[in-house]
Amino acid sequence: MAFFNPNATTGEKVVTLGGLIIFACIIIGGIGVVAYKAFPHPDRTNYNCIDFPSQDEAQRYFKAQGGSKTNNVDNLDENGDGIACENM
Repeated sequence: MAFFNPNATTGEKVVTLGGLIIFACIIIGGIGVVAYKAFPHPDRTNYNCIDFPSQDEAQRYFKAQGGSKTNNVDNLDENGDGIACENM
């Protein structure tokens, strides 16, 4: 099955279902690479501040995992103010 415009003129591109699937796989794969690069050691379940290249990266991980003043993810927030790895 193809998605196309039956009134298309010569030279207009025809998009096929296969093409859409390939495009979606490329986009999803790219998102996976970004997520993989964003957090070090994806096979680990407990991170320390030293595992992150910067405080900003640690904070992004902390927030992405549900970190807050009341939820100290991986004990990255030493004083309970919601900011991870402040001493970096």
